[in-house]
Amino acid sequence: MFSPTSLLEQLEGIPTPVISDALDDSGINGALPLVRPLSMQQRRSAGYARTARFQRLSERPGDVRPGGGVGGPLEAVLQSMQADDFVVIDLDAATTAASWGGLASRIAQGRAVRGTVVYGGCRDAAEIVELGYGVWSVATTPRRSRNEFALGELGGALQIGRVRIDPGDIIVADDSGVVCVPAQLATKIVERCEQILRVEAELTHAIARKDSDLDWDQV
Repeated sequence: MFSPTSLLEQLEGIPTPVISDALDDSGINGALPLVRPLSMQQRRSAGYARTARFQRLSERPGDVRPGGGVGGPLEAVLQSMQADDFVVIDLDAATTAASWGGLASRIAQGRAVRGTVVYGGCRDAAEIVELGYGVWSVATTPRRSRNEFALGELGGALQIGRVRIDPGDIIVADDSGVVCVPAQLATKIVERCEQILRVEAELTHAIARKDSDLDWDQV
């Protein structure tokens, strides 16, 4: 029986394509659409989903605080973060607004947060990469999100494409993308990943030997 900590460690050691295959075998589409790593040099990371949904605003100039800073909607997210969290923000796939940037990354890194996924835009790309903090997003843009978005819900279930993310689910992200592993199925998914990895290792050795008797049902 795996402890929560060892589950994170196990999943962090498994490439997201393998986890996605294991999820598919269980009838679950766990691969988030559109999101990609801010840098291909980011290491793989896994953590517990800390969810937030941002809601689009009609034009309300009085609600916008001038200048920089993280802004009201994001402040609530940052104040709620804990060690081993993986922040997941649903920004409605917006590519013209950024709900995450350098200041937020510094705060998260200081609290041992594992990474951030934004289903939308982020900014301060060079600063975040230099920090070594992992961010996955749909796009980068310099424009802040608080002109267009308010906090809709903190700590609720998200539906991103065909992927449902509940608070406490395990998020794994690497250079191939991001997957969500339902918490109640994590042990089963790890076991299935181990099976897949064994088969792929055997195939890799067979290919290296230029084996003409490859089992094409396994390739």
